[in-house]
Amino acid sequence: MKRTIIFVALMSAFLLLIVGCQEDQNAMEGVGVGEGQISSDFTTASSEQYPHTKPIQVQHAKYDFEVQHSVQMSRDEIARLLPGDVMQHLPEGANQLTPEDIARLLPEGATRLSPEDIAERLRGGMPPGQGGGPAPEPEVVQPEQPAQQQPEAPVEQQPEAPAQQEETPQAETTEGISEIEQRVIELTNVERRNNGLPDLQADAPLSNVARVKSNDMQENNYFSHTSPTYGSPFDMIRDHDISYQAAAENIAQGQRSAEEVVQAWMNSEGHRANILNGSYTHIGVGYQENGHYWTQMFITR
Repeated sequence: MKRTIIFVALMSAFLLLIVGCQEDQNAMEGVGVGEGQISSDFTTASSEQYPHTKPIQVQHAKYDFEVQHSVQMSRDEIARLLPGDVMQHLPEGANQLTPEDIARLLPEGATRLSPEDIAERLRGGMPPGQGGGPAPEPEVVQPEQPAQQQPEAPVEQQPEAPAQQEETPQAETTEGISEIEQRVIELTNVERRNNGLPDLQADAPLSNVARVKSNDMQENNYFSHTSPTYGSPFDMIRDHDISYQAAAENIAQGQRSAEEVVQAWMNSEGHRANILNGSYTHIGVGYQENGHYWTQMFITR
């Protein structure tokens, strides 16, 4: 009996240790950091030494990422943006309502506007009068009496100097890299400069590999460094005929802009370490707009 109790206690302690290690790993990978999902990985093995791995079936992504922006507005503000058939169903004195509150208070068929239409009008802040609510009274302007004109002295016209056109600095672009991917590279290099590191060189072939990875995550509905199609990111880079001495990968899903995704990565220890690793020399970025999948690959040449 005592042996059974000791065995159960040891097994319980072992399970708790495993759970704790998994939580630490999640924290290192940035789970829950920023908006959407993020994860990082790296290797110090060169492309010649990295062991070839096989693609494996991975768990599909668990969550669809959606940003909810609730707008709280007073009844008077809502009345300027929404038609009367909506306002008559809102209780008198109700203030600081969100689109979700309004949709909940409206009976079915009360208006032709969908909850999405209501939310769009409130968030967009349509000018007064366009939402169907009461428009402000037009201001009556009295005509001014014509003033007696005095004869004007002739003015000698000076020749106009030609206007100088201001030159807008153009961001340096690399053929084969989209504008938003180039923006991620620029923001990444800004972070490196702020930490006394040299810029990473934008690499079009590496960006192509990163784009293939982002597309693969979207098409196969997963979020992982290990692809069921290509294996590990380091296999992918090597199998696309790119040699490296060391490599790393940051991935993300859900962020709507280059600024959002770089900030999320910089807020996570593992991703920040990849971005600020002074040994990396080249960078590739791939973005898939459908689902907002991001892949950032680093290599040392």
